[in-house]
Amino acid sequence: MDTVEEAFKQTDSYGVILALADLVRETAVAHQLYFNDLKHGQQVALQLEMFGTEMGDGGFYKLLTEPTGDYVPQIMQTCKMISAIKTALLLQKAIALFPNINILRHTEARQNWVESSGQELRDDLAALDEEYFAQEEEVFDLGVAYLKGYKRDFRVK
Repeated sequence: MDTVEEAFKQTDSYGVILALADLVRETAVAHQLYFNDLKHGQQVALQLEMFGTEMGDGGFYKLLTEPTGDYVPQIMQTCKMISAIKTALLLQKAIALFPNINILRHTEARQNWVESSGQELRDDLAALDEEYFAQEEEVFDLGVAYLKGYKRDFRVK
C-alpha cells in the first residue's frame, strides 16, 4: 500500500484498517519509531488492527493471552473514542475478570494467570465472545469513520 488514499479505497472497513496498519508499520520501521512515538491516528489504526486480528483468531482468550493483551486497556479507550461503546463495555468486562491491572500489563504473568484459572475463566471469555460476535456494532466502520479525520497522521514528510 503506497498511500493513505489507497488505504481508504479498500472495499471493506477492516481492509482499510489493515492497510493503514501496514503503512504505520512501514513508517515505524523506516524511522525507528516505537508505539508511543506514533501519532494518534497511527496508534488507533494499530490498536484496531491488533484487536481485529486477535478476535478473529480466537476471541477474547486469544486477545488476552497474546502480547496484544498488554494493550487491552488502551484498546478499550480507543473503542470509546471511536464510539464503539458496546465493544468497549465487553473489553471492560474482560478486564474485570482479572484480579488486578498489573497482570494485564505483563504478558507472561497474564498468560500464567489465565492458564491457572481453569475452565470458569475460559467459559466467561467464551460468553464475551458470543456477545461480541452477536452484536451489530460495526467496530471497524466506526474506526474508519474516525480515522478519516486523522489522515494527516499517516502522511510521511
